[in-house]
Amino acid sequence: MKNFLVGVAVTLVAAFAFETAGVWWAMPIAGAFAGWWIRKGGPGFLAGALGVTIVWGAYLAMFAAISPLGELLRLFAGIVELGDSLAFVPVVLVLVIAFLMGGLGGVTSAMIAGVQQELGKR
Repeated sequence: MKNFLVGVAVTLVAAFAFETAGVWWAMPIAGAFAGWWIRKGGPGFLAGALGVTIVWGAYLAMFAAISPLGELLRLFAGIVELGDSLAFVPVVLVLVIAFLMGGLGGVTSAMIAGVQQELGKR
């Protein structure tokens, strides 16, 4: 449990740093830090996914607090013909993408670390 929490914390810090620098596409690397720390596939996926999703959720919440996010979502929903009742769908999609980016980075790194560990035993 301690390794999992440290992995999530490391991912939070890395994802925040990448997001602040404007390199959103580097989120799998942030998740990879968690996977490397945990060295197990399932927990590595979950730690990377949670860390990146929490950071992106916090950025969306901050954006909603300082700007007219609701109007932007209604505009986007109108463009893709979702209607006003489904204006939350872009936010859900963003969080799903964040979850997958962090998780896939975490599980990939955990598997690479496991292979490296096994090769080191020989």
